[in-house]
Amino acid sequence: RGIGLYLLSGVLTSAGQIFAISSMAFIPAAVSALITLCSPILVLPASYWFFRNEERITIKSVLGAILSLCGAAAVMWSDK
Repeated sequence: RGIGLYLLSGVLTSAGQIFAISSMAFIPAAVSALITLCSPILVLPASYWFFRNEERITIKSVLGAILSLCGAAAVMWSDK
């Protein structure tokens, strides 16, 4: 089961990178990066609820997510 999850994780990660790179043919790179930077909005709550905080989300993780989201906000703000 663990090997299957590991393989699935690798396939999904590779597919995500392929889609992110190919999206730049249709949208500006700044918008693609913005969407990528917003992933902590989904990742942290999903990790907490699905894995029952098994990863032990720390204040450093939360601060890193906030820093990433501030970067996304800066990209949005500078685009105007």
